[in-house]
Amino acid sequence: MKNLKQLSEITTRYGNRNINELEFNTPEDFAAYKKKHKMRPGTVVKVAGKDKVIGDEPKKSKKKNVSLDFQMANEKEIEQFAKDNDLEVGEISVNPNGGLEADFTGTEDNLRKAMTSDFYGMDDRDVDDHMKEFGSDVDDPDTKDETSGNFNGIDYKEMEGKEPGVWDRQAFRMLAYKQDDIVKQLGLKGDNDHDSPIIEKLGLDYISKVIDKYGDDYDKQNHMDRLKDDHGLTSKDAKKMDKDMDKAADDANEKMAKDEFTNSVEGDPMMAGEIFDRNKKHIPKKLRSQAQEAIFAIMDAEMGMISADDSDWAKDFLNKEILPHIKESKISKLAELSKITTRYNKWLN
Repeated sequence: MKNLKQLSEITTRYGNRNINELEFNTPEDFAAYKKKHKMRPGTVVKVAGKDKVIGDEPKKSKKKNVSLDFQMANEKEIEQFAKDNDLEVGEISVNPNGGLEADFTGTEDNLRKAMTSDFYGMDDRDVDDHMKEFGSDVDDPDTKDETSGNFNGIDYKEMEGKEPGVWDRQAFRMLAYKQDDIVKQLGLKGDNDHDSPIIEKLGLDYISKVIDKYGDDYDKQNHMDRLKDDHGLTSKDAKKMDKDMDKAADDANEKMAKDEFTNSVEGDPMMAGEIFDRNKKHIPKKLRSQAQEAIFAIMDAEMGMISADDSDWAKDFLNKEILPHIKESKISKLAELSKITTRYNKWLN
């Protein structure tokens, strides 16, 4: 960076006046300067030949990653789906059900638009739950600064505003009194009446930094356990492990639900209806009406209102088109059984 300061004229409500303007040859030079200097809002700088006013930089929409399953679409259609909704598509792989699974990156608004589109067919009320379970925030390198850090993978920013527990403060006391710089900085005297109000005001992030810097492996492990058990904070690796374990359990439950649905289509239409109703949120909107007619048909056949041959189309449709979207088995509690409406008004209420 050269010609750091040059005289520039700007217009204010009081008239024209000269100020010293900072000039940066590249955005990278400007970013490096901002890391080391706090700049007053309203300051005019020139970056790569263009004027920029501190505080006027547009805020970037936060991006998220989310994984979506596709049972009927091919890779080309998935890529077009991403393009139509201004999303980035990552790896496309085969999911446990023989369909495709793809990771998408984009703003939350664009992801929501894509997930509720006619092509994908998710109900709007289910989007938040899906993003919470299968989504994650995308780190923006432009928002990081030199003060960012973490405690064994847990970002200190996640701890801001959280109230330390009794044992967090006790762990801090055990370490702080041995460090002259902390004692001097906080004005600790070793007197409980004097020091307690000071320590009570310390945030969880500050206490964690002290434990990370001065604690041994035992101190750090105990603090990690408290962060998880008392504050619900875990590292990204631990979150991924939990997510992988949850996915394995979900896959097992899904397989059981599919077996249950297949058997019920053949021998228990009432249960097939209950499972269909419980999984309606996973089934594309364009298939739901025909699926319900298929359920009616196998019920009619069981009641002798039509022949078994006349219900074969319904069984084929349910097994080929609906089965891939079945993820949850029927609820065992009688009070929570589904309330799907039939033409007979006999389905459980």
